[in-house]
Amino acid sequence: MPEVEEFVGSLPELSRLQERWEPDIVHLHSQLPRYEDIRAAAVLTAHDHSAHCPSGGRYLEAPRAECRRSFGLVPCLWGHYVDHCGSRSPRSFLKRYGVTAATPSFHGHWIAPSRYTGTWLRRRSIPADRIHVVGNPQMQDLGETARRPDPEPVALFLGRLVPNKGCDVLIRAFAGLPRTARLHVVGDGPELSSLQTLASSL
Repeated sequence: MPEVEEFVGSLPELSRLQERWEPDIVHLHSQLPRYEDIRAAAVLTAHDHSAHCPSGGRYLEAPRAECRRSFGLVPCLWGHYVDHCGSRSPRSFLKRYGVTAATPSFHGHWIAPSRYTGTWLRRRSIPADRIHVVGNPQMQDLGETARRPDPEPVALFLGRLVPNKGCDVLIRAFAGLPRTARLHVVGDGPELSSLQTLASSL
């Protein structure tokens, strides 16, 4: 089957592709502001939290904490403008809020990369039988060459060094382990120097 890539930047473009290809299944990788134009069976992978959080992150920058509020205009406005969880631009907020508000109108199946995401999808009244938790790929056994006698546990953090990734939480957790272990942090970002300071202090 030949690979075909065409950029789709709007719902009308998606409708035209459906008319031309007549697909059996449409697999979406981001939420849309509406779904009635999708005529085929559909699957949507929830790569972020946009289905239940307009900022897509469920992270409040001001208190540096997870957002536990349910979706709604008042709690989401408070989160954006007081707790700084997303853009403070009214236009950007309203656009993203509209995408999140449309979540229940998607009647296909959802792929959640974690149980956490699956739980929040159910809180948006999506039936459990349409939510499928499929974890992101993980490193598998690297074979005999990676094995050592009495190996020291090793973990890898790979990503942007920004507050909502929680690398500071991981470093503090490592400091509390009852035995020796090694953590490799690979990435860059505005939190780099503060994370290095935190690691040194622990």
